[in-house]
Amino acid sequence: MTAVALRLIHSSIGRKYLMAVSGMGWFVFLILHLYSNLQVFAGPDATNAYYAGLKTNPVQLWGVRVVLFAGFAVHVALAFAIMLTWARARRDGYARFDAGPASYPARTMAWTGPIVGAYILFHLAHLSVGLNGSFVHGDVYGNIVRGLREWYVAGFYLLSVFAICMHMLHGFSSALRSLGFDDVNRPFMFRVAAAAIPITVFIGFASIPLAVVTGYLKA
Repeated sequence: MTAVALRLIHSSIGRKYLMAVSGMGWFVFLILHLYSNLQVFAGPDATNAYYAGLKTNPVQLWGVRVVLFAGFAVHVALAFAIMLTWARARRDGYARFDAGPASYPARTMAWTGPIVGAYILFHLAHLSVGLNGSFVHGDVYGNIVRGLREWYVAGFYLLSVFAICMHMLHGFSSALRSLGFDDVNRPFMFRVAAAAIPITVFIGFASIPLAVVTGYLKA
């Protein structure tokens, strides 16, 4: 088993497969997390009751957190490994750089990834750990609204969810291809799904800071 794992990690195909699996795990989590976050539009009582319900099974909750953390660590480590491989392969540089047919989301993976990583750390510190003066344990609705009232904080969230969308636009398509789900006989529907889901996630997450800064959501 160990030998198989090592071969998987050291092969380019194996790295892409692990990147796809870890990325898809976070992709599923983002959809579920978006559903949880949108509870804020149901009001403070419904929001706080929903999140309190999530904590009734701490074993399951921490199990999910451990898996997500492991997936994040694997994804980041493999991303660095792949980037180092590219850097070594391009040591002599280009006489003329041509991006070719690569899409804009594909060309921006190098900067959207770090933004997403920084956003995750800030988000945890801001709304989970409570490293801000307005944080109140148990008041999830109030923490979200109070935490996003400042325009620069809301702006950072909007920039971050945009980076997530761009990262997903390429990553979702790339992951499905790596996992063998890219059916060449249905390219149109594949492209529609690969674009529609990340854009929907962006709209959903962006709606929350926008609703706060415009005064629609109030604490």
